[in-house]
Amino acid sequence: MNIEYHNVTSDELARYREISIGYSARTRFRVDRSNRGLGGLPFMEENLPEEVWFGYDAQDERGVFRWERWNLENWQIFYVVDSGIRVGGAGGARKTHDVNVLEDRDNLACLWDLRVDVAHRGRAIG
Repeated sequence: MNIEYHNVTSDELARYREISIGYSARTRFRVDRSNRGLGGLPFMEENLPEEVWFGYDAQDERGVFRWERWNLENWQIFYVVDSGIRVGGAGGARKTHDVNVLEDRDNLACLWDLRVDVAHRGRAIG
């Protein structure tokens, strides 16, 4: 496997979005509010009646294109490529005004997005 990195452009965002960020779940956590929370708020895991797919890019048709509200000049997209196929990716941000986690500092960077193709998960790509 190889790692590629690219500057963020609309074309790169379109390619990046092709890698699914979705996941399936068979359980969920709910907050146990017994005793009005006076003893704490433990999480209780419960089974779902059926498996549920959460596809965050599909929830908003713009998906990763929402990132374009920022100046992406200092952002990078990293791909994991296996036999010429993009099987994973990460988006990183730095030096970007109004990205709160960066605190308007030039010496911080953050992992903004991480995704691995569904068929390639569980192989230490992420």
